[in-house]
Amino acid sequence: MVVNYHNDRTSGEEVADDIAAIGRRAIALQTYVSDAAAMETMFVRMIEHFGTMLFVDGGMPLHPEFASSG
Repeated sequence: MVVNYHNDRTSGEEVADDIAAIGRRAIALQTYVSDAAAMETMFVRMIEHFGTMLFVDGGMPLHPEFASSG
């Protein structure tokens, strides 16, 4: 799971740690969701970390490059 945070890195990492504590994989990433290039970077970092992307929550359109990756 990707935990997106805007300013508060500590809180983002705490949430990711809480998710990991229940046996799930998580990473906290700072991303400005209004910035398309930042979102693309987040997807790249997510795939580098997890190896794939299973779904996107929140109604975000899936970038075509990532739609066929897994």
